[in-house]
This record gives sequence, C-alpha cells and structure tokens, in this order.
Amino acid sequence: MKIRAQIHLMPYEIDHLFLLHHQLKRSSYHLTENDKLELDVVLNLSNKLIDWNDSKLDKEFFIEKYKATQYLTDWATCRYNIYDGDEMYGHLDNTKSAIEDDIKCDGYLGIGPDIHFHETLLYYMFRSIEMIKDDYYWISPQIPKMWDSTWDCLVHEHFLDVPYEDHRKIDTYEIERVMRNSSGTQLIENDKNYKWPCWFDLHSAKLIELIGIPDSFTGYGPMDTFYSSVLELIRNPEVINIKVLDFHHYILKNQLVSDRWRCTEKRDDDPAPWNHSQDTPLRNFYLNNLVVKDTKNEQRENINKNYKNEVINVVNRLVKLYEEQNGKK
Repeated sequence: MKIRAQIHLMPYEIDHLFLLHHQLKRSSYHLTENDKLELDVVLNLSNKLIDWNDSKLDKEFFIEKYKATQYLTDWATCRYNIYDGDEMYGHLDNTKSAIEDDIKCDGYLGIGPDIHFHETLLYYMFRSIEMIKDDYYWISPQIPKMWDSTWDCLVHEHFLDVPYEDHRKIDTYEIERVMRNSSGTQLIENDKNYKWPCWFDLHSAKLIELIGIPDSFTGYGPMDTFYSSVLELIRNPEVINIKVLDFHHYILKNQLVSDRWRCTEKRDDDPAPWNHSQDTPLRNFYLNNLVVKDTKNEQRENINKNYKNEVINVVNRLVKLYEEQNGKK
C-alpha cells in the first residue's frame, strides 16, 4: 500500500517543516512493513512571491535549513525539490506535478506544513485504504471548531460547543488530550456537505487522477472548494439525472488534526473569517526579515475568473466519460 504526500513550503514556514518531519518520524513507528509513504516536498523560493533583493535573509539560508530537516525522513521515499523561478507557484502546482508524473500510488495525501496531528493518524489512513472498497473517495480526520457551521460535519464532539468566534483560541495541542479520552478510531461515511481543510486529507488515486487540477489554477487556491463544487453538482438530481461517479467521503472519527495558528482579535479590515489576526512565533521571525509581495488578490482573481467554467468542464467531461462507458450518446 503506497501513499504519496504533497508538502508545499514557503520559506517562512521552514521551522514548521521540522515539526512536521518530527511528527511523521514518530508516526513511522506505528506503520507496518507494507505501508509505504513517499513525500513530494517543494521549497518555494519564487521571485514572484518574495522580493529577495530587499530581504534580510537570502535564499541560501533557507536552502541550508531545508536540507537540515531531511534526516528525519530517512525512513520514507522522498523527492525534495526547490522552486526558484519567476512565476506564480504554490501547492496547486506541486500537486499537479505529482498527479501528472508516472509514479503510481493508492492515494494522494495533502499535508499542510503548519499543522499538528496525532502520531497514529498516518497508520489509520493506511488501514482505511485497505478497508474501503470504493474507487472514488477522500478521507478526512476530525478537526477542532472552525468559523462556521459548514465545517461541523468534521468537528470532533469535544469542540462542538465552542462558539464559532472563538475557534482560533483553541490550543492546537489539546487534540492530544481529546485523543487520549476518546473511545477508539472509527471510519464513518459523511452524507452531509463535503468539506476538507487541506491539512491532512487523503484522496484516492483514481479520484484525483480523474478530476485533476485545471491548468488555469496556479499558486495557492481553493482545491477543496473546487472538488466540492464538482461533486455537489454531479450528485444533484436536478442538475444531472444519472450517477456519473460513485463518490464517497469518509471521516476518521477520533483521529484529529489542527493547524498551529494562534489568534487574539479579528482585524476590522479583514473580511476573511479564517484570518483572525493570525500569529505564530515560528513564522514571525522570518516574515520580519523577508519582503513578501502581496499577490493574494492576483492569485484569487486568476482562479475566480476561470472557476465556474472549470467546474462545468470537469462535470461535462465526467458525464461524457460515463456515457461512453455505458454505451449512451
């Protein structure tokens, strides 16, 4: 059984990579000899995103730190890359590269560098793949409270009563205590709205290789929203009256993952509910010594202008494929 994990890393996340590798190393001791993890890691030094000429830290500093963490992954097959070009680049590009190469696997695991997860989560991802007989699915761990009710299908019962406005005040490491007091891991199917936070979610290889990522999507963008839009459309009988894809969303109950953000107050000029005065000391040192260019609006606009058409294109392609396979015109 083989899982390929994609990790995209900005230079100011370099210390998070050490913590992530440390937790993956701990996780490795729970795996069986047939559980194979391959890491597709990329350090993003794009000149489009960072003004290196005016930054106090240079690229070589981050390259050396990047290399220094790699001893912790000697137990896995790793492909460490560095993007050092002038184009927009991000996690979407790293994932596309993995999908489009010729290295086969059973599932693709997107891992955010700034997360914390229980050391048995990776083991249960492998066991879930063995249990699931479907071809097209994704698997999500449970999470702490998020900013609105659309995420409640993934929220662990311990955090359900936390007010939405207090979701950023949850201590990341509280998931350790919650795990200790939980009554075993269960794989359950989610029949509500489809959600995944892009923290530690696994997609079956057949699903992600079928839907893919549009060529027009570059840099950082809403891969989760895109997949949810496609899958919600094809299961809506008012839109398509045939079942073009037998998709399933599974949740690993009592396996938790959380991001490492800390929050004080929401900025008045920040409309995004997930950007509550985000603060983490591990990033701040680097952000104070780097000149990060403001490309968020450009990335958002590039994706939004093609978003609806790309969703429709994928849905139409799935319908056509279904009709070809079932002899319909």
